[in-house]
Amino acid sequence: MIMQTLCQDIRYAFRVFKQHPGFTAVAVIAIALGISANTTIFSSADALILRPFSFPNQDRLVRLHERNLAVGIRRGSVSPGNFTEWRKRNHTLEEMVAMTNRELDFSTGDKPERYNGYSVTANFFETLGVRAEMGRSFTGDEGQPGAKTWSC
Repeated sequence: MIMQTLCQDIRYAFRVFKQHPGFTAVAVIAIALGISANTTIFSSADALILRPFSFPNQDRLVRLHERNLAVGIRRGSVSPGNFTEWRKRNHTLEEMVAMTNRELDFSTGDKPERYNGYSVTANFFETLGVRAEMGRSFTGDEGQPGAKTWSC
């Protein structure tokens, strides 16, 4: 019954489209513009918001935060001590990395410039499954406490 009614509706729509070609052209153009606009918007949102970086196994990455409701922190950075302890006691995750936002000052001559950057643990790039574009990534020695991590 439903299929019969659907077929009748489709035949009727094609008869109306055939009788009014101007309306048909406007309807088809409007639908095409709507589909293309939605495709562009959702493709951009997918690329920029949902999957902004192209490293393998993004669906397996987890982000952990600390919280301390007593002082009003709902989503804070993990302290280095807690991260070290979490890493020791971890039996669920394959690997753990830490990162924190930093402001870096560089100067050439007398004009310093400030850049936003991140400090990361030595296994950061290997965990993400990416290689350095130029040069090398971190070595295991650079991840040890007290190791020199920056040289000029």
